[in-house]
Amino acid sequence: RISPNLEEALRSLRSETTPRAIWTDAICIDQSNIQERGHQIGLMQNIHSFASNVVIWLGPATPATATGIDILSFLAGSDGFDGKCSWEHLSPALLCDGLNDVMGRPYFRRMWVVQEAALAGKIDMRIGDYSVPWQRGQAARRFLFRLKFAEISPKWEHAGLHEVDMRPLIEVLEMNVRQDYRERGHVLRPGLLDIAHHIRHRVASDRRDKIFALLGLSPDGFDIHGLVDYTMSTEEVFRAFHGLVEKECFPEMEDLDMDEEVGLDPDRALPRLA
Repeated sequence: RISPNLEEALRSLRSETTPRAIWTDAICIDQSNIQERGHQIGLMQNIHSFASNVVIWLGPATPATATGIDILSFLAGSDGFDGKCSWEHLSPALLCDGLNDVMGRPYFRRMWVVQEAALAGKIDMRIGDYSVPWQRGQAARRFLFRLKFAEISPKWEHAGLHEVDMRPLIEVLEMNVRQDYRERGHVLRPGLLDIAHHIRHRVASDRRDKIFALLGLSPDGFDIHGLVDYTMSTEEVFRAFHGLVEKECFPEMEDLDMDEEVGLDPDRALPRLA
């Protein structure tokens, strides 16, 4: 006998036209057999690493789900965003309800999320018929970049979205990115954006100082002198900081058209919120 949540997931994920192989621990592991459970746990690394797609099933949709998925799809860059948001006219209360609908799902509190998220090469986060997909590597790094930059931006706070706890999704992305770095023999060290995001709740009477106070931590070779300019507006300061952390996070893309190749144009990295 399977749980109602698993039944809903299987019905949502099945294809009516082609066979589809789905592995789920609740069915594929005899939960009453401790020997089998112990053996299968030893195989989970390979199961998640070699899966063609790891589905994060968050449950059925609610009336608030569409707004939350729209925001996350925008930040993931998975929807070919053309410069306008379908939800930018909505009130802060509706935007918060949408994100809380996603972030408050029980899945994010489960311990097994750690292994699933870290090892997956391709992830499809689903709620009902809604989906936010991304792949390990540059796509996951881009999603994490845009999400962290959104959270430090004045626009995010003005919209009231700073009250939404985005840590569950950020942790999933960070684990996936770290595992990718580890497998390629690299160590993921905190950068300027990570620092700015970590201390974003600290107070400054002038919002521009929340950026200027960090510039002394810039990596060697980064020219920061022209960035400390109090004649710039807050929006201009955050735009300049966006360009700086973009170069730090994506050094391999510095000589390419960032907007075309990675989709990190500052006008597109944030929702246009009132």
